[in-house]
Amino acid sequence: MAEALVEVAEPLAGVVGIGPAGPAPDVARAMAAALAHQASPVVPPEWLMPSQRRSFARTRAALDRYGGALLAEPVGSGKSWIALALAASEAASGHGGRTATVLAPAALLPQWSTTSGRMGVPVALWSHERLSRGTIPQGRSGLVIIDESHRFRNPATRRYLTLAPWLAGRRVLLLSATPVVNRLADLGAQLLLGVPDDALRPFGCPSIRRELEEDRGIPALGEVVVQSITTSAGPGMHGRSIAIDPLVPESIVQGLDRLVCSRIRPIARLISGVAWRAAASSPAALLGVLSRYRTLLHHARDALGEDRPLDRARLREFAGELAEQMVMWGLVESPGQAATTEIELDDLPRLDGLIPEVRAWSEAGDAKLQRLTELLADRKPTLVFTVARDTVRYLRDRLPPPVAWSSGERAGLGATALPRPVVWSWFSPAGTWAGTGPRPSTLVSTDVAAEGLDLQRAGRVVHYDLPWTEVRMAQRNGRAARLGSLHERVHIVRFVPPPEIERRLNQERILGAKAGLPDCVGLGAKGRELWQWRDFGGQGGRWALKDSLAAGAQTGAPQGRSVAGGQNLGGCSAITAPGLTPGALIGVSLTAGDSSHRAPILLWMPENGEAVESVAECEVHLQAALAAESWEAPTQEELNRVRARLWPALRTRMAQSERGRWRSGRPTLEIRGLVRRLHRLARQAARRRDAHALAAVDRGLRFARQGHTAGEELIAAELLAASDRALLERLASLPCRDPRLSPLVPEVTGVLVFR
Repeated sequence: MAEALVEVAEPLAGVVGIGPAGPAPDVARAMAAALAHQASPVVPPEWLMPSQRRSFARTRAALDRYGGALLAEPVGSGKSWIALALAASEAASGHGGRTATVLAPAALLPQWSTTSGRMGVPVALWSHERLSRGTIPQGRSGLVIIDESHRFRNPATRRYLTLAPWLAGRRVLLLSATPVVNRLADLGAQLLLGVPDDALRPFGCPSIRRELEEDRGIPALGEVVVQSITTSAGPGMHGRSIAIDPLVPESIVQGLDRLVCSRIRPIARLISGVAWRAAASSPAALLGVLSRYRTLLHHARDALGEDRPLDRARLREFAGELAEQMVMWGLVESPGQAATTEIELDDLPRLDGLIPEVRAWSEAGDAKLQRLTELLADRKPTLVFTVARDTVRYLRDRLPPPVAWSSGERAGLGATALPRPVVWSWFSPAGTWAGTGPRPSTLVSTDVAAEGLDLQRAGRVVHYDLPWTEVRMAQRNGRAARLGSLHERVHIVRFVPPPEIERRLNQERILGAKAGLPDCVGLGAKGRELWQWRDFGGQGGRWALKDSLAAGAQTGAPQGRSVAGGQNLGGCSAITAPGLTPGALIGVSLTAGDSSHRAPILLWMPENGEAVESVAECEVHLQAALAAESWEAPTQEELNRVRARLWPALRTRMAQSERGRWRSGRPTLEIRGLVRRLHRLARQAARRRDAHALAAVDRGLRFARQGHTAGEELIAAELLAASDRALLERLASLPCRDPRLSPLVPEVTGVLVFR
């Protein structure tokens, strides 16, 4: 009866309960199992290793749920094998076609062809370079695999603009051990090739792009990015640094400092930076840069006299490969114009005196070359990486033969030019040597060999000079330190810039800053607090929950309410733990709709203090419960205290999640324009009583108001430019996802009381 209704003091108490008491290890297992990322039940091929099977299951679940995923396992852990296993499973399930398409750098296509042939997984191969020329694969395909996806971190490049619309409606798997290069937005650009911008809205993130562009971490990022805490299954690495001080003769240092380069500070920093980077590499690299600079000045002087622009081709020729990650187009106002007078022509006589000194230094050899020669005397198979082609030639001609070498243009042995795949094969585990002399033990290469190649015969990697990003360093190391290595440990040797060069370039500081970027989004070891710590199988003792333990959570947990996936959750237990802070560890899961959108939380509530989501506190107490030999049922008073403190904390967390779920992303100008145009078409169709047109417009509005992939945004821009008739015809084929949001349902996955 209405007269019998009473006010509920705590609404959450009516929908959230605590399960029955049980052994502390079982409750801890159930809480840990609730933390695990969603995994697909699809059985992977037998040729995957156990660690790869975990990644397979998580990646397949992300592909099924969101249509795209990024596999960011460490360098050398076998991402291509996992990708081929996913391609095989996708083909078997009939997603889009039986043949996957692999988009990879041209240098890696032979390796993909060989591996896919061995595994019996048919793939169509297409190079990044062809995308850069504006050509795309023909026809429909199954899964699209983008290897080295960090090459698509810039949405303004031609390869990105060519690829993104073609990917709309396709399932996309991104592969990169180093997706964050210069800024967090790099990751967002890659994800949006296959994942809608609002994919994580059920977890309180309305826009992936917006969060990353504003340098904010996303706790739910593990839903679409797969990276295990476990280290690579390849060999260990042992590193050391070598500093040659002084490296550059003092007279040359003074000569470089006398170069004005430009009266415009950014342009001056560009030109001098290219020169100092070359000096840090080798005398030959510096000689090449100064010679090209002199040629550039001659062209600028001639252009100024004839009142014509200095084109970009001349600037690119000057900077060469040393301009990577540098903005050199400050010299050029537009593709057809150049501020020729901004280059300091008075540097010409200074160069005429400096270049002979550098040439003499190059011919005499230098201390850095001597140190490398001593290092290679043991004939341990070694990869020597440099950023400059001039340095490759310099080392090739001066190191004790035989020396193999490769660059972006050519490869060979000594003075003999050979195909690059042949040269690289000498340093692969299965490669054979058919030469008459001793097999070369040294490969000197530019970073053309720093991505994706299997060079596991090498037991040492030498960074003869430093790139601008830590990503490139990791890629270089990963050529040798990867699965299939012939060595238990790979030695990493790093030639660091001497003080006189570091003061001018700040390379070490820049590398250190960029190395910390992945931690900001949970991709690094120090960023585990965001989402990575939920993964099982960590090593080092900090998170030692193994697969068997996770599996045991389904059978050994106390009997409580059963949720999707067969996990019995919600039990409670109490233990006495000397030396640990007393309090309660509470597991909670916020579920939207079915269990496919489940946000797990671990709350640590000390007896005196606020409830916190502290990874350190949660881990140490969870580990103590897993090892507990005795336990008791919590008293009613203890459970009442837990409830009294849980409700406010849970209510706050639910309010935060709900606000995030209902916030909208940041639509592009094209999307906003499309919405306005569709409203106009809807009014016209209503006046005509045209039900067919109204239905098409309704579908178009649902498409416009959902989150989009990068390709869908480009398609929206095309629609905005189409005629009304063409627009109405295309609306029926637009992909529309269900925008409905189910209410959040909280569930307690376990309570552990520590006395």
